[in-house]
Amino acid sequence: MKKALEASNKNRKGNSLLTKTKLNPLINELVEELKNKNTGVLTAKATTAVVMKDELKEKLKSKLEQKFSKEIKLEYEVNPEIIGGLIVDVDGKTIDSSVLTKIKNIKKQLI
Repeated sequence: MKKALEASNKNRKGNSLLTKTKLNPLINELVEELKNKNTGVLTAKATTAVVMKDELKEKLKSKLEQKFSKEIKLEYEVNPEIIGGLIVDVDGKTIDSSVLTKIKNIKKQLI
């Protein structure tokens, strides 16, 4: 019986550690988001079909800072499915100039 309790306690500790490990990135992300809101920093996510050169990343960041009149923390994602172009999500707004979306829009007009 004692061994069963010890095993149960070890399992709980393991599950607790597992839960903490899974929650830490989420908590860190939420803390970062709150910190950014308090300091006036906006997080923008740019999605392209191929890797952007650093020079283009800086230009995009600069343009977004001008448009929103705030400091921008820019995150990047590569998604070949968009074929080409750019999708930017910032402050609940999406700017979608991807080739995939343009093709879908043309398809809607033809049908």
